[in-house]
Amino acid sequence: MQNDTPLYQLDPTNRFTHRTQDYDAYRPTYPSAAIDAILEDITPQTVADIGAGTGISSRLLADRNLKVWAVEPNAAMRATGSKQPNITAWEGTAEQTGLADNSMDLVTSFQAFHWFKHNDALPELQRILKPNGRLAVVWNNRDRTDEFTKRYGQVLQSVSSKPVGLGRLSDATPIRQTNPYFTNLREISIPHQQALTLEALIGLANSRSYTPQQGAAKDLLHHRLAELHRAFANNAGIAYLQYQANIFLADPA
Repeated sequence: MQNDTPLYQLDPTNRFTHRTQDYDAYRPTYPSAAIDAILEDITPQTVADIGAGTGISSRLLADRNLKVWAVEPNAAMRATGSKQPNITAWEGTAEQTGLADNSMDLVTSFQAFHWFKHNDALPELQRILKPNGRLAVVWNNRDRTDEFTKRYGQVLQSVSSKPVGLGRLSDATPIRQTNPYFTNLREISIPHQQALTLEALIGLANSRSYTPQQGAAKDLLHHRLAELHRAFANNAGIAYLQYQANIFLADPA
């Protein structure tokens, strides 16, 4: 049964503290076409990447010659991952970014929007955006029509006593609903895949905030992942998880 507790009440700031290395090394990136879609018809210079984590998305934005404020409340996440000169690691939250009024051409959130307290975050994100700016909310969602991808999710659920957030990871309802902060919502979906060795598959599972980190449950998780990988890997030892990058774009009202 799905837990209806709001995700912002489930310690989103600290729950990834001990998973930062696996998160940075094994979480999927985003397809170049997703960044193209976010930047279509605009020429931003300043970007606030909210809930930036270890900077996976911030680096993609910086690669497009954008000046990025990687806003992240977790110190361990901010400190992990390679840095780039045009990325500023910034301590802040979606509800209190600490950034100046109308200072950003673009505000993004990759794989983090579901953790926000939306009643406070939406006005804050509008506050820091320039009037002609853009909000982009993005999730990598596993494509459960693919057998390997579906079974990977089933393995995670089978060994996780509290699968936090499952089923709520691509919910743009707070933007979709009538609100005084953002308008003109549109959605783009881009398929892509992640090539995984067994080591990478296990690392990806370990990066989830709800998977066991020790003991018999962790051993069982790794055993079941090894069985799954063996069943689907090609001759080069690679199995492919399938994703949809779901992108939601909106304009400040």
